[in-house]
Amino acid sequence: MKESRRHRPRISSAVQVDGQVNAGKTLGVIELSEQTVIDQLVERLTNRYPAIAQSTVARVVLETHARFQDRPVRDFIPLLVERNAKRALDGLGATAG
Repeated sequence: MKESRRHRPRISSAVQVDGQVNAGKTLGVIELSEQTVIDQLVERLTNRYPAIAQSTVARVVLETHARFQDRPVRDFIPLLVERNAKRALDGLGATAG
């Protein structure tokens, strides 16, 4: 038995849905610079690894960040830096606090 077109639910386009859900909500959004996020990461990892000097944490994070310098898509760079820096700090024998 064929399904009638009139019984099919109408699906809105993503633009229509996003426009309805997020209408007027993007005006107050603050976009953080990549460098600000990296600076916050250094602070967060310094607190997470109290046995490692802040200067060492900063060095590991900045060296890790430098490896992604030529990547054209920047959206996930801070996340990738965090994951790789944690791995490097764990390799130094640090225990997360």
